[in-house]
Amino acid sequence: LVARSIIVVPLNDGDGNRLGLMVADRPLVTPFTEDDLAAAGAVAARHAANIDLSVLFAGLRERAGLEERERLAREMHDGIAQEMVALGFGIDAVRRSARGQGSPLAEELDALRVDVSRVLADLRLHIGDLRIAVRPDTGLGAMIGARLQNFGSSSGVTTRMHLSETGFRLPA
Repeated sequence: LVARSIIVVPLNDGDGNRLGLMVADRPLVTPFTEDDLAAAGAVAARHAANIDLSVLFAGLRERAGLEERERLAREMHDGIAQEMVALGFGIDAVRRSARGQGSPLAEELDALRVDVSRVLADLRLHIGDLRIAVRPDTGLGAMIGARLQNFGSSSGVTTRMHLSETGFRLPA
């Protein structure tokens, strides 16, 4: 436990809004001087614009990623998922006909229908995973709750969740 000398300089954007703080410390035996404070202020002023731009680009990149996930989920739902449902209906019609004719293929068609249903349920879970992402406007608890609800509705398993969240949230 050595006594420390600390210097703290604000990092502000072009409008004067606080982006963060630049902090430096060293042992108290070599305290910071006014020249050190001026130099730290110059460094903060020189790099604040880069940090502001980086934060802006990170937000844009995050939004683009969320939009791409939504696009993929929509395409999977409107494309292959619909085709899988149609395939399942086709198998159901053939199963019904095979049962009516007493065909030995009826049992094999039943097994095929179970496989198609399993693949479709898995596909729906993947679509749900793409749509459920940690977004800036929702917390981890909301994401886990939505995922648990999706699992319960697709599997038939009764699910229950107890959540105790504080108002504090980390950024997505």
